[in-house]
Amino acid sequence: MGKKYTFLESKTKKIVPAIHEDGENHALHSLFDPEREAARLLDTVKGEGFIIFLGLGGGFFVREALKRNIALVLVIDFDREGLDEIFSAIPNVLLGEGKKKAHLLIDPSKTEIEQFILDHYHPALMNGIRCLPLRPRTRVDAVAFKNTEEAITEAVRKVASDFSVQSTFGLRWFSNILHNMKKLAANAATFTDAKARLPHVKHAAVVAAGPSLDEQIPLLRKFKEVQGFVIATDTAFPRLMYENIEPDAIISIDCQIWTYRHFRGRIPENTLLFFALEGGVINAAGRICFFAGGHPLSRYISRFVYPLLEIDTSGGNVTYAAVALAEALGAETTTLYGADLSYPFGKTYARGTWLYDFYGNQSSRFQPTETWFSDLLYRTLLEKKENSLKDSWYYETPVFAMYRQHLEEKVWQTKLIFSPTAESADVIYGSSYEKNEVSKEGGETNHGSQCVSSSASLRLDDYFDKVKLLSFDNLDEEGALILSTLLPVMASFKRYNPYASKEEILDMTKIFVGMGKKEKKAVGSG
Repeated sequence: MGKKYTFLESKTKKIVPAIHEDGENHALHSLFDPEREAARLLDTVKGEGFIIFLGLGGGFFVREALKRNIALVLVIDFDREGLDEIFSAIPNVLLGEGKKKAHLLIDPSKTEIEQFILDHYHPALMNGIRCLPLRPRTRVDAVAFKNTEEAITEAVRKVASDFSVQSTFGLRWFSNILHNMKKLAANAATFTDAKARLPHVKHAAVVAAGPSLDEQIPLLRKFKEVQGFVIATDTAFPRLMYENIEPDAIISIDCQIWTYRHFRGRIPENTLLFFALEGGVINAAGRICFFAGGHPLSRYISRFVYPLLEIDTSGGNVTYAAVALAEALGAETTTLYGADLSYPFGKTYARGTWLYDFYGNQSSRFQPTETWFSDLLYRTLLEKKENSLKDSWYYETPVFAMYRQHLEEKVWQTKLIFSPTAESADVIYGSSYEKNEVSKEGGETNHGSQCVSSSASLRLDDYFDKVKLLSFDNLDEEGALILSTLLPVMASFKRYNPYASKEEILDMTKIFVGMGKKEKKAVGSG
């Protein structure tokens, strides 16, 4: 295969790659002063901390970016053999001053590009993100670079959505974690007892609060009688109690005040309560099994301070977390009830959930309950869709679509049965299914080091000391780990201080964490 690049010399004696096409050499940079050209381009960057270059070329743009106060530089290019030619002609093409380096992705897939951005782009630290294409290069492999731009756009959309959630709840999550660690320390024995009651589950039912639950109650009741283990989301719990179906477990991940409204009635004595460490918690310590969800501080505590059950909450909603809980308890199959992830026939929730009582109390002749539910329904963008399986329709929102995508991806990892109907009941409840049984060894399932252990140290002193010493000037591997636990808090401060530098945001975070030390002292074991 022939060479892809010809190497020319600029007026300033710099090596400039050129692509030979149609009998001509097309230089990728200015043949007069490519360094000045690069400086002018980078002068257009106003505060963005993450720069993505599409096409490497002679590296002039990359090296200029590395001279500046830019947190991360990524280069994406295709054709490994062509890049080998560039590396041979320009050995230090990816190096800046002080040996600063750019990241390089060669021939990446859309998934690899998206994952790199999700792993490395933190708006609280980097401000914005900018994509700068090297036009003479991207024109040659137009399809590959078009796919690259689409992957970047999708990744940034996901990061923006995640940042919005973190900036809204970051401070509350952190405070909840410290508060719940205090509760955990004060009731270590009862939490250990909750661990001892964790069952080994063969077939689980996950009950969400979608409108289809109204029709599926008889099937759920039969499941409870034949196969046993029912995991209710916190929102669905009141409806199950109204139907006299006592769930074996309830899971909650939400940190908002609405969480408490789900538990205003009686909680069955034998029902286990699974609460995310960063979420809100009711006063029922003896039956609570805290778990580490997706919050980086919860995961840090689970692995270095106090071992907890770890549950995948990456799907973004409590139904996904309930499926992950069933998987963690060993379920071979999981049947979903009420998991509409849409508004079928324009209906929002199953009857019996807290909203019916709440809106009922707020209603009047001039603003009846239906008005309140309409306000809830039309508060966001809706898309009306037809159900191809039966004569029905539903509204879908962008958030629901995302939840559904995540749950469908989970299908490939877990044996899921979606929303059963009367026609499929014989298949679901066939004689091949056995009742769930608790492990015979001591009446509990051995979940290893992930579960709560009463002998684990509850001290957070080391963590707070590391936060106090944290600095961007000497950020080693351990420092990067500590920094990751603070990102949701930093996102909150960044939201209200958009022009603050990362150093200023870190200082604000340290002040906030210092205020949190009052909770920390109560968590200590001595």
